[in-house]
Amino acid sequence: MDELRSWLNYQVNTYLRKLRLKDAGIEESEMKDLFTWIHVEGLQLVSLDEGTVEIGEARKASEVDAIIIPIAFMMLLILMIMMSLPGMLHSVMEEKTQRIAEVLLGSLKPFEFMMAKLVRGIAVSLTSSAVYVIGVVVTVNYLGYNDYLLYHVLPWFFIYTDAV
Repeated sequence: MDELRSWLNYQVNTYLRKLRLKDAGIEESEMKDLFTWIHVEGLQLVSLDEGTVEIGEARKASEVDAIIIPIAFMMLLILMIMMSLPGMLHSVMEEKTQRIAEVLLGSLKPFEFMMAKLVRGIAVSLTSSAVYVIGVVVTVNYLGYNDYLLYHVLPWFFIYTDAV
């Protein structure tokens, strides 16, 4: 889509430029350098060297950083949610059909009972998330793509997994 949008943008701008020059009575050959297109290249943020406290050069932004990494994190997040929810729903249905909740509520307060269920669900979700994330980190490091792994995003992954 970007290539199509870029081509269409170029065609429209070139045609409008010709019309405007013609309306102003200026020959296009006289103003050719004025309308030269300059290609802008996407760069990442500059880096800071901790030892020397000098600003380093920015690297060229890659499509892997911009597209594949967020998609991979979102797919992993959806996988964790879809794996955790059926177990929680099954336990609630089992408690309803076997009337376990009524027996437990005789010895527990409702807040304690629900808090225990919530903590259990979060613990199961965190454990399965940790297994998958550790597997991804080990695999990515083994394959040599550890530059693409954003370690500062991993805590947010666990926070969002448990927030849902």
